[in-house]
Amino acid sequence: MTGQRTRKRASSSEEDLRWGAEPGAEPSERPQAPVLALLALTDALIASHADGHVIVHPVGEALGAPWELCRTDPPLSSLAFCGGELVGASGNRLVRVAPDGTMPDPLELDAPVGAVISRAGRVYAVAGDAVHTFEDWRPVHRTPIPLSNCHDLDVDRRGKHVVVCERPGSGYVVELGTGIVVGHCGITAHERKTVTETYARFSPVTDNLYRASSRAHRVTKLARLGKSGRALGWKHNLEQPSTWCTPLASSPDGRYVASRQSGTGVLVWDLRTERQVVFAELDDARYQEKFTKRMRREPVAVQPFGDGSVKVSRWAALLDRDGEATAVAVAPGARYAAVGGRDGTVTVIDVRTRRIERSDGLVQQPACLSALVEVGDPSAWSFTGGSWIGFFPEREPHVVDLATGQTISPDTADVQNLTRRKEDEPKPPLPDGLRASRDGEHAVAADMRGWKVFSVSDLDTPLHVVDDLEAALAITRVDLAAGLVAGQDYHTKRLYVWTVDGEPVASFDGFGEARASGFAFADGALWMMARNREALYRLDLP
Repeated sequence: MTGQRTRKRASSSEEDLRWGAEPGAEPSERPQAPVLALLALTDALIASHADGHVIVHPVGEALGAPWELCRTDPPLSSLAFCGGELVGASGNRLVRVAPDGTMPDPLELDAPVGAVISRAGRVYAVAGDAVHTFEDWRPVHRTPIPLSNCHDLDVDRRGKHVVVCERPGSGYVVELGTGIVVGHCGITAHERKTVTETYARFSPVTDNLYRASSRAHRVTKLARLGKSGRALGWKHNLEQPSTWCTPLASSPDGRYVASRQSGTGVLVWDLRTERQVVFAELDDARYQEKFTKRMRREPVAVQPFGDGSVKVSRWAALLDRDGEATAVAVAPGARYAAVGGRDGTVTVIDVRTRRIERSDGLVQQPACLSALVEVGDPSAWSFTGGSWIGFFPEREPHVVDLATGQTISPDTADVQNLTRRKEDEPKPPLPDGLRASRDGEHAVAADMRGWKVFSVSDLDTPLHVVDDLEAALAITRVDLAAGLVAGQDYHTKRLYVWTVDGEPVASFDGFGEARASGFAFADGALWMMARNREALYRLDLP
């Protein structure tokens, strides 16, 4: 494969990754068969269902009316986009679908197609013990591989190497031109008891490789195309809090990767920056209920007793322990992320506004993210007087007006007051565990289960007591002036707002990539400082 021609054909433009077809006939009824594969394009989400239906969901400010593109038998188990056409794996065939739903003659391969991708104008499909390369729908190369039943593949940024994975935990890096194995990305021996499948993706900017395996809680970064098969170290793992790593899906432009989150949601990384972009739980059940659902077991070894009772000596996880999410996807530029369910529905998370909408018409969360202000990494910061102020070692303070979200001059804020030494500030003497509120007349104690509010004149009789929350709060902000409390769940990273008496006001999903380090209420909105993202989030309250 020559590099110059491939680079000319390569395109990561979001405009080039549009479906751009006129809507067809709407399905007679909502598809209920499980979603097998998703393809997230710039303007449309394409879903392949287990009954062979291929449905197009227009994606704009909101989900449009779905329409049926075609039907295939066997159903399409993997989807890609090349030359304005849909490409899919259907049994032993590689099929392409035009925007009008017509399907030219398919390509017959000598084994079932395990996965198909498109990179730089070429289509790559893994079938049996070989990776097939196609250009302009003509076979270009057949690369032998040391596996025979792969379910995943990816091609590096130069188009010289391919990584293939076979269940449960085998994976190799192969040179496309020669078939020489140059590395591996398989799992270690001690992981084999728990791993059911492995996926791998190349970095779009370096020679590194990322490996994900169920039911791990992180994506491991491997060194130099996996030549050594050695992880770079724990601090280089892509953080993935309380989540399962598979299935894994790349955006059509190859920059972003999505995975299932705790069985029902989705997590998206930007592989160039190795940062989380979206972390949506999509399940508002109590944490313990979700944990129980994910860890369901069934008896596989039972010993009977004479009195009619039995003793279970061995248990095994149920087959559908991986939750209700059967497919995930992320659009070019991470414009939106999507999850396909076992019940046939698809859920779309708009990354810009965090609107969460399902294909059955349910809006799980209206648009709520109305501002995202990058503020850098201050050495100290504070919410005060309707502003956020950050201090930096070698430049003037950064001040954000919470009413407008605009950066304003430091002269308009009482910077001098904020820089006073803490020991010079008058503070009422308080017992351990209590902190003074901003009005100086109350004291607050908060933990993972709730909060208590006292008058500083009577620290024995609480004014407000909330200690039975379903969430497990990692951080809490009690604002007595607004009469509201904000918190972030330790496990799911969901954001909550209550009244001081504990009545629910709002909950926000799809913000788990931002670990809150502070909250403020201003003009009917919740502001959150995310220290790990170096940004302020503005969430509109209902």
